[in-house]
Amino acid sequence: MDELDKKSIEEFVLDINCLDRISRKAGKFNPFETLGLVNNEKKHSNVLAW
Repeated sequence: MDELDKKSIEEFVLDINCLDRISRKAGKFNPFETLGLVNNEKKHSNVLAW
């Protein structure tokens, strides 16, 4: 790893605002929304019952 890589990593880690934004978005991620399956309660119930 060269000095530029080290510097870039250091700047990223020290950028708390950047990490806060990533954390907030990661906490809200819902794979069912991404797949368009949020409103399929009947299918979810069938899978859980199985």
